[in-house]
Amino acid sequence: MEIRKKSLVAAAYISNIPPESYADFAFPYPRFGHVTSNIVESLNGAWKTLRHLPPLRMLVTIWSTVMETFCERRDRLQKDPTLTDSAKGFDARYAISRRWRILSCNSLKVEVINESGKEFVVDLIDRGRSCSCGRYVEYDSPCTHAIVAARYLHIDPYSLFGHHYTIFCYRLTYQAEIPPLLSQGLKMDDMLPPLVIQKRGRPQKQHLRKRVQKQSKQIRCSNPWCRQLGHKKRKCTTAQKEGIAIAFEMPSK
Repeated sequence: MEIRKKSLVAAAYISNIPPESYADFAFPYPRFGHVTSNIVESLNGAWKTLRHLPPLRMLVTIWSTVMETFCERRDRLQKDPTLTDSAKGFDARYAISRRWRILSCNSLKVEVINESGKEFVVDLIDRGRSCSCGRYVEYDSPCTHAIVAARYLHIDPYSLFGHHYTIFCYRLTYQAEIPPLLSQGLKMDDMLPPLVIQKRGRPQKQHLRKRVQKQSKQIRCSNPWCRQLGHKKRKCTTAQKEGIAIAFEMPSK
């Protein structure tokens, strides 16, 4: 409404953009928790030690780093013969799901009620598996609600993982061998990276996952007698109690 009041042309332009281009709920494929800038931030964090190199030397080093990464991941041993280590959070979700309540709708759709009373609808149809929490479609792997629904319907929860998590797809990703790149024949110039103005504050070089960004920050009391979450030292009641207790313990002169 605010945009429409200022410019009808801008409002018409924005309304013509399909929601698949900017909304998580309308994206047709799993995004695995990534947004537009996640991949760039991950590369910046992995190559942060290469920024001070000259451009050509930096490209050669990046080539060698990618070659070594492909080799290491191609030969890495996986604990599970079927799924990769990326599904390691399954065991924790499986343990949590044991305490939840199930209400059956049909042979493939149930309602899940967690310990706090929140309700979720899980549909395990073959080509439209989903959960109202949104995490099943987002990561293409069973969320906690889908796991408890699968156990209730006597379905193997491991069969709910997408084919992207299988060892077969993992091997296909890193099966290509990257040949070494020799830098002896390359003419290295004296060009240096551009000067970067140091901004105020600590620069962020490590990538933060989407789930970490959405977590609410917990405030911890700095009082050594308390150290509890949810309040600061200024509003801490433990400090007052400790001060009264110490005053009573001190001998009177």
